[in-house]
Amino acid sequence: DFEKPFFEANCFYLVMTEMAEDLCDSLLARSRPFGEDSVRRLCRVLLKGLEYLHSRGIVHRDVKLDNIFLERAGDLGSARLGDFGLSTLLHWSKEKRVTGSLHYMAPELINSLARDHRQLPSQFSGTPNATAADLWSVGVVLYALLSQRFPFGGKSDEEIKRNILANKLNLQRNCFCEVRSEALDLVRKLLESDPAKRISAQEALQHPWLKRKPSSFTLLRRPVHVGERNLPSTVKAALRRALAYPLRSSGRAHKKAKCSKDLGSFPLQNMYEAIVSV
Repeated sequence: DFEKPFFEANCFYLVMTEMAEDLCDSLLARSRPFGEDSVRRLCRVLLKGLEYLHSRGIVHRDVKLDNIFLERAGDLGSARLGDFGLSTLLHWSKEKRVTGSLHYMAPELINSLARDHRQLPSQFSGTPNATAADLWSVGVVLYALLSQRFPFGGKSDEEIKRNILANKLNLQRNCFCEVRSEALDLVRKLLESDPAKRISAQEALQHPWLKRKPSSFTLLRRPVHVGERNLPSTVKAALRRALAYPLRSSGRAHKKAKCSKDLGSFPLQNMYEAIVSV
């Protein structure tokens, strides 16, 4: 965020908010993808920023993990879009350069990059500087955050380009087994090959997945054995009994989970906190 400008010794300075890390470093430091709630918060911030830019005739042209910065390490809700070095105004019709980072390039940009690639169908009306290319890049970012991989990889730049043009999007990977179908639907609409049909920032903000409220519970991404963590014996005993006995949907947090003999009891809220802690 812009803080203030000032002059000193015939130099003009811009003071910006100091950021803790970029999103690429944050993702690489993790052993598993970010949770949906966190990704949803970031996606809202990113799309609102692009909606603002596009409504004023500005395209970013280099949306990627490395150019999304976190004010607080690991907090996707504190994300900011930065590095506007390649951005331009839409009305600068003479600007014909194809810019951006390969993994995040939309197919219409790849198609304009080299004539030896097969041409996209004639109904594709996108231009290299269209706002739709920014939305494709958002789709790549969203896919990467949910899976820790790029949607279109390859062993060489040419193979990556061919895969982007082919757009054989795989949303059936094991890494998506816990991701809601609504989230994958938004990924699919952002990674639409035809820029004329690709969802806009304004439309994406109205998508059902982005309208969803945060989950009231945490999904564990792997089986957890109660005995593998250093939990109190009373907690372990109650967890074993409760997890072996289906909880009714009408159960309330103040109900007690009974333990055998003199192990006592504790609120289900404490049980929930114990599960989340592992």
